[in-house]
Amino acid sequence: MLIALREGNRIAAAAAERGGEFRCPSCSKPLVLKKGRVVIHHFAHKPPVECHWARGETLAHLEAKQLVHAALTARGVKAELEFSLETLPGDRRADVMAWSPTGRMIAIELQHTSISADEIAERAFAYARAGAAQMWISFLPASVWKEALDKGDGTWLIRRYAPRQFELWIDGLTAKAGRWMYDPPARQFWLAKMTAHEMHDEETIWYAPGGIEHYRPARKRVSKKYRDLVLEGPYGLEALRVTLRNRRAFSLKTHRWPAGPVANLTPVSE
Repeated sequence: MLIALREGNRIAAAAAERGGEFRCPSCSKPLVLKKGRVVIHHFAHKPPVECHWARGETLAHLEAKQLVHAALTARGVKAELEFSLETLPGDRRADVMAWSPTGRMIAIELQHTSISADEIAERAFAYARAGAAQMWISFLPASVWKEALDKGDGTWLIRRYAPRQFELWIDGLTAKAGRWMYDPPARQFWLAKMTAHEMHDEETIWYAPGGIEHYRPARKRVSKKYRDLVLEGPYGLEALRVTLRNRRAFSLKTHRWPAGPVANLTPVSE
């Protein structure tokens, strides 16, 4: 984690010095300050670890939160790391909470590990009830570059991409605007748009018991598992601005989205 409590006040690991007593904002147990030349400054629980705030937190996730927070504050935007919101279920932290010039809360979630459709919807509805705009950014798997096709126009095509359920949810939240993905090794962002992946089945002949011949002609069909993913970029955060819009509530058999403000990133030149 990037934030701890010292004498009841929030302090960021980047600004903390060794020697003080640091406590977890969730469980109040002691934390150890980790500061090194390579690994991002952060706090860690002393073993045994039982606090749910310490579970599933990767260094890549910590670095992404720090990157977004630093970019916002460099522009003079009020922003807080790991901001607790009492209306949230489970882990009550927003990765980064920012405030617009009019005072609108903007919750920025950098989703690294997998989360179920119900879990992400539960958090989304909680943000909507709190009146906070929300932005969800997923992490780009390193494996996509193995078969990525450079289209030569600033975009890359990844065919047969298998999106996780929470990615489908984020795609539905942002709709035609596209969603953003973070590339940890490059520390850059890509605008991602998914389209249907078309499968081609060859003609097939088979024989049932009794020698009865069956024939299925060649056909095209839309894959239920795969999508074609188009990536535009990459962009540094200095080339992106935050935009807000309102959306209506919507539900499908497997996903549901709340009504309320949605935040997204837009290239500055647009």
